[in-house]
Amino acid sequence: MHPERSTSLSMLDARRRAALTLGAFALGIIGATELSEIGIVLWFALACLGLAIALITDAAGSRFGFFLAVVAIAGGLTTSQLAPEEPGSLATFLPGPDTPAKLIEIEGLILTRPETFTPKPGALAEFLPPFRQQRHTLRFSLALRHLFTERGAIPAAGTLTVWLEAPDSPLRAGDTVHLVGYARALGPPANPGRPDFRPRARDRGLIGSIAVDESMISVVPAKTKTDRLLAGLLHVRSAVQSRAADIIERAAAGDPRAGPIMRGLILGQRQSDPLDVFGSFQRVGLAHLLAVSGFHVAVAAGIALLMIRFTGDRGRIEPILVCLALGLYMLIVPMRAPMFRAAVMVLALLIGDALGRRHDRIAVLSWVAIAWLAMRPTDLFTLGFQLSFGLTAWLMVLATPRPDALPDLNEPTPGVLVMRWLKKYALTLAAMWTVATPVLIFHLGIISPLAMLASIVTVPLIVLSMWLGFMVLLLGVLIPPLAIPAASALRFTAGSAAAVVQWFDSMPLATLWLPRVSVTWTIATVLVMLWLWRRGSRRDWRVFLVLAGVLVWFGVEARVETRLPNSTGARIHMLDVGSATAILVRSGDQNLLWDCGSWSPGVGTSTITPACRSLGAPRVRTVILTHANIDHYMGILDIIKPLGVRTVITGESFNRAAAEDPEGAPAHVLNELQRLGVEHRTVSRGDTLALGPSTLRFIHPPKGFAARSENDNALVAILEPLGDSPRALFTGDIQREAIATVLENEPGLHAAVIELPHHGSARESAYEFTRIINPKVILQSTDISRLDDPRWDPVRPGRTWLVTARDGCSTVLLNRDGSLRAGVWR
Repeated sequence: MHPERSTSLSMLDARRRAALTLGAFALGIIGATELSEIGIVLWFALACLGLAIALITDAAGSRFGFFLAVVAIAGGLTTSQLAPEEPGSLATFLPGPDTPAKLIEIEGLILTRPETFTPKPGALAEFLPPFRQQRHTLRFSLALRHLFTERGAIPAAGTLTVWLEAPDSPLRAGDTVHLVGYARALGPPANPGRPDFRPRARDRGLIGSIAVDESMISVVPAKTKTDRLLAGLLHVRSAVQSRAADIIERAAAGDPRAGPIMRGLILGQRQSDPLDVFGSFQRVGLAHLLAVSGFHVAVAAGIALLMIRFTGDRGRIEPILVCLALGLYMLIVPMRAPMFRAAVMVLALLIGDALGRRHDRIAVLSWVAIAWLAMRPTDLFTLGFQLSFGLTAWLMVLATPRPDALPDLNEPTPGVLVMRWLKKYALTLAAMWTVATPVLIFHLGIISPLAMLASIVTVPLIVLSMWLGFMVLLLGVLIPPLAIPAASALRFTAGSAAAVVQWFDSMPLATLWLPRVSVTWTIATVLVMLWLWRRGSRRDWRVFLVLAGVLVWFGVEARVETRLPNSTGARIHMLDVGSATAILVRSGDQNLLWDCGSWSPGVGTSTITPACRSLGAPRVRTVILTHANIDHYMGILDIIKPLGVRTVITGESFNRAAAEDPEGAPAHVLNELQRLGVEHRTVSRGDTLALGPSTLRFIHPPKGFAARSENDNALVAILEPLGDSPRALFTGDIQREAIATVLENEPGLHAAVIELPHHGSARESAYEFTRIINPKVILQSTDISRLDDPRWDPVRPGRTWLVTARDGCSTVLLNRDGSLRAGVWR
C-alpha cells in the first residue's frame, strides 16, 4: 500500500476511535444524569466488567468492552461531580429561594475582578419608580476560606457569588476579604424555560450567593503561603485587565453603538448598552460574534501568527510563540467557560502542530472534548459546548474536499480566484448556519433567516475590529499617541458592524420564534444537514424527500406541542414574577396573557417569552393589562415581537392615566402599540372575549367607573370553559371598593379557581371575598414578604393554596369532565 494512503487510513481510524470514545463518554454522562439512583460503586463495577470483556474477547468483543468501560467511567465521574452536598457543608446550611436569606460572616479570596452588573434591559425601564430602580451593584466570585460561628472560625470550602452594593470599589482579584452579608443557596428555576444552574454550579464548586453592603467588607491579610502566591498572580492579572479596560474605554470615547462592540470583542465585557446592540446581535443570530469564544481565540491566534511571520519563518517554534501570545490574551479577558474552552481547543491543536507528528485534528478535538467533559460533565447539555466543539469540527470537515469533488486542472486567473474565495466563504457560512440552526431552535426557540446574509457582511467587520482592537491595546501601552488614529478606525468598524446588524434586525422576519422541539428531531435534523452538505446533490430526489420529512416532523411536533388535549377545557399558568402578575391562559389552540408585569425591567425577554414557549404557547395573540400600575405591564413592549402579540386589551383607567400624563408609562405604551401596529381595545363589565372553546367574561369595572385607588380600577374577569369544566376568576389588584362593586353586581358568584386579589394583601374585604367565591384552588403571585401570612389562616382549610414565592410557576388544569388538577413547577 502507498505510504501516504496508509497514513491517511491510520489517521481516519484515529478519528473514528476518538469520535466513538467521545460518543461513549457522552452516553455515560446522559445515563448518570437520567439515572441518578445508580451509585458510583455500580458505575465502577460496570467499568471493571467492560475492561475485563475488552481483555479476554476477540476484536468485536474488545471494542464492545472498551465502549462499556468508557460509558461507565463517564457515568461514575458525572455521579461524583453531581453528588448531593455532604451534611455539614455550607451549601446545606444556606436557605433556599422560598426562605429569607441568612446573615453569615465569612472570609475568602476574591477570584475575579469586581465588575458592574448590568441587568437585562427593558423597554419600560426608565419608568420604574425611584424606590424600585436598580442600584449600583458589583459582582465577583469569592473562594471561601472560613465561616465564623459562635464557636469561632471554622474552615469552609466552595465558591460564592458576591453582590456588593457600591458604584465602585478598590477591591481587586487576589484580595482576601472579611465580610458579613445575607446569603442563600442556589435554587431550582422558578419558571419553565429557565435552565437549572445547580448541576453546573456543582461542577464548578459554586454553592450560592451573598449580598453585602460596602461597609460590611474589608481586606485582611492572606493566611497561607498558597493564598499569598495566588493573590500575587491574581493581582497581576487584575492590573493587566484594568489597564486594557482603560485603553479600550478611552478608545470608545463614549460611542453608544461602537462601545458595546469594542468591550465585548476585546475585553469580553458586557456593560451599559442603551441602544440594545447585544439584543440586535442575538435576534439576528450573531450573538456568538460578541461573546469571547473559539472564533475570537482563532482570530487572535491568526493575528499572532501573522505578526510572527512578519519576522521570518520560525518553523516549529511558531506554534509555541502563538501559545505564548494566546496566554497574554487570556490575561486580558475574563476567564469564563467559553473563553477557557476555546483556548484549550486552540492550544491543543497548536501543541499537536509543534510536536511535528502527523495527526488528525478532529481526533485531537475529540480527545480535548473528552478531557473537558471529564472536568465539567454538565457542559455536554449547554449550547456553548455544543456549538464550540461541534462547529469547530464541522469547519475542519469542510476544509477537506467532498468525496465526489473533481480537481480543476485549469490555471485560474486572479478574478477567478477572488470569485472562488467569495463562493467558498458564502458556502462555508451557509453550511455553518444550516447545521447550527436546529441546535439554536432547540435551545433558544428562534431561527434567524437573515443570519447568513448578515454574517457575510458582519464577520469581516468584526475580524477587522478585533485586529484594530489588539493594535489599539499594543499601541496604548507602547506608543499612546499612535493609538489615537487606530482608535478612530476601530470606532468606525465596530460602529459599522453594529449599524449593519441593527439594520437587519429592523427588517421583517429577521427573527422567527418557534415552538419547542424534541432532542430526537434536533439530532436527526443535524445529521440530515451534515449528509446534505457532504453527500447530497440537487439532482438526487432523496434530498428533497429527506428535507420534506424533517419539515413534516417539525410540523407534527409543533401541532402536538401547541394544542391542548380534547379532555382539557383550559390550562392556567401563573408565572413567578415576584410581587407582580403574569398569567398565561390556554384553551384549545389559543393563548392569552393576563398581565405581563414585574419589577424587573427585563422580565419580558428573560422570563415571560421563554416560559410561554416552554409551556406550548410560542404565539400569544392577546394580552390583557388589568390596570395602569407598571408591575402589571412592565414586559408588554418586549414580548410583542417574540410572542406575535396582535391585540392588547385594557380598561378605561389605563386610557385615563395615559391622557393625564402624556409623558408617563401608560401613554408611552399606547403610542408604541400604535407604532407597532398592535390593536388596542378597551373593555368594561359585560364585554366578552373568545379564547378557543372558552369565554372570558369581564365583570368589573362597569363602564364609566372611576375608583379612588387605581387598584380598584383593575379588570376582573371569569373564565368559562366549554362543557362542565370548572370556572376561574381573575381579580387583578382589586381591594375594598372594587370587591364591594363586584359582589353587588354578581350575586351568587362562585369559581373553582381564584387569583388572590392584590397578591394576597391581608385585608378583611379580601378574606370575605375569598370565602364567598369559595374556590378549591387559590393562586397567589407574590414574593416572600407575603408568603404564608398567618392572617389568611382562617381561609386556608380545605383549599389548595399555590404561592409563586414558594412553588414557582403554578399550574391548574380545568378538565371538561368537571375535575381540576393543580401542580407546581418546582
